[in-house]
Amino acid sequence: MGCVAWVQAAPTVLAAADSAQPAQDIAWPLTCLAVGIATVLGLIIVAKVNAFIALITAAMVVSVMAPGAWSDKIARVASAFGSSAGGIGIVIALAAVIGKCMLDSGAADRVVRAFLNVLGEKRAPVALMSSGFVLAVPVFFDTVFYLLVPLARSMHKRTGRHYLFYILAIGAGGAITHTLVPPTPGPLVMADNLNVDVGWMIMIGLLVAAPSACVGLIGARLMDNWMQTPMRAIGSEPEPQPLDDSELPSLFWSLAPVVLPVLMISTNTVLTTIADAEHAALLRPADFTDFAAWRAVVREQLATDAESPGKRIVETLGDASAGNAEARQELVGLLTRTTPLDEAEQERLIAGLNRYLLPSKGFHRGGS
Repeated sequence: MGCVAWVQAAPTVLAAADSAQPAQDIAWPLTCLAVGIATVLGLIIVAKVNAFIALITAAMVVSVMAPGAWSDKIARVASAFGSSAGGIGIVIALAAVIGKCMLDSGAADRVVRAFLNVLGEKRAPVALMSSGFVLAVPVFFDTVFYLLVPLARSMHKRTGRHYLFYILAIGAGGAITHTLVPPTPGPLVMADNLNVDVGWMIMIGLLVAAPSACVGLIGARLMDNWMQTPMRAIGSEPEPQPLDDSELPSLFWSLAPVVLPVLMISTNTVLTTIADAEHAALLRPADFTDFAAWRAVVREQLATDAESPGKRIVETLGDASAGNAEARQELVGLLTRTTPLDEAEQERLIAGLNRYLLPSKGFHRGGS
């Protein structure tokens, strides 16, 4: 009885032993990850080292800890950096240029004022959240925050309340798109690493970011009711005076640097997806397990009086009124011929089915 129990338990014991090995295998990569994160945070927060230097140093530390030949450990850091810079670095740099241009030209200020004009002073938190949401797509979050904080302070001076609400509303809008929507660096790097199309990343990111920002706005309201935070003076320097509306660019040109790239990338993704779907609808020789048997079924259906898929195929294929009558009749002859087809004839018939059936209404990939 004991032997039987051992035999029955053996698969479980072996499975447990096998599962222990992956657990040990994953422990060291997680340790390297933790050390890398600790290195970045320690250098930036404690040692006040430049962020770029901290990231490169952490990458070298992780590379040294990772398996591989010692001669390759530093070289692969440079190789990975070059690959990332070539793949997404240009997009990030251009986004930074667009953001800087929006700030210096007053376009960002125009976007904020447009939201405030539309939503009104009573809905200023929504306007600040919406402004942060839009501007954080091409502009880094910290820049957006510093841009909008003077407006939050100005609104507080007018209303005398809701200072925390205004500040958190900016964070709710700006942080969420900065986290989820390319071309900000984080989402762009994730799209590149996970091999996700940037257009899909933008569209899905916006779909997720919009309700998340609204939830953040609700949370900001609750925090404002719970914590009464006074507005404090910022150093001894006077706050910059806002520009007159006449000195700012129009709303159309102010939104163009944000909307145009998003629209172009998303449109490219949609059109590519449609083109891929049309390509997937094409018949291929591999789709037919027995091409001769399929042709025999078409001939049998053609011989009956009842309406059938085979009849629809032959009628559509041989429709002389649609043009190319001679070529169409040749294809009908190949389809209904009782003798076998050679490889060239089979390929010609399949190409004809794709050419004449796919544009016709009523035919699709999973149909006749």
